[in-house]
Amino acid sequence: MTVTIRTATSADARVLARLNGPVQALHAQAQPDVFKPAAMTPELVAHYEAELARPDVVIFIAEADGEPVGNAVAVIVERPETPFAYARRYVLLDQITVNPEAQRRGIGTALMAAVLGLARELGIGNVRLDVYDFNQEALAFYTRQGFHTYNYRLEIDLSAAEDVDAMG
Repeated sequence: MTVTIRTATSADARVLARLNGPVQALHAQAQPDVFKPAAMTPELVAHYEAELARPDVVIFIAEADGEPVGNAVAVIVERPETPFAYARRYVLLDQITVNPEAQRRGIGTALMAAVLGLARELGIGNVRLDVYDFNQEALAFYTRQGFHTYNYRLEIDLSAAEDVDAMG
C-alpha cells in the first residue's frame, strides 16, 4: 500500500464530506443529543467548500493507492494580547479521520506529521486539539503522537440532575 498526503483543493469538498462519515457516525452514536447522524448533504459539502476557501485553514487528504482514506483539518489561530494573556498563535487540529478499514496502517500518523510540519513551516510552536472523553481510541492515538493534557473542560447536564443546588 502506497500512502500519500496532499493538500486539499476546492475540488475536494465532496471527498471531505464522504471521509467525514465514519467519525461523524461515531460521535452521533456516542452523543446523539449533540451530534447529527452522518449523512452526505448539500450543507455538509457547502461546509467543506467554505472551509477550503478560508485562508487560515489547511486541509490534508491521505490517499492509499490513489484512493482518499483520511483527512486532517488544521486551523491557524491567532489570539491577540489581552489584559489576561499574551498574544499567541497556534495550529488547531480541528478534525482528523481515517476510514476504519485503513486504520492502524500509519495513515493517521502521516496526517499528523503533515499538520505538525505545517506548524513548523509557519514558525508556530504549538498544536492543539480537542477530543471527547468517549473517544478513548483517539485519545490513545494523540497520546502516542506526543500530545498531553493542557486544559480540562467540564460540563453538567442540568436536565439529568434532580437538584443541582444540593450537589454543590
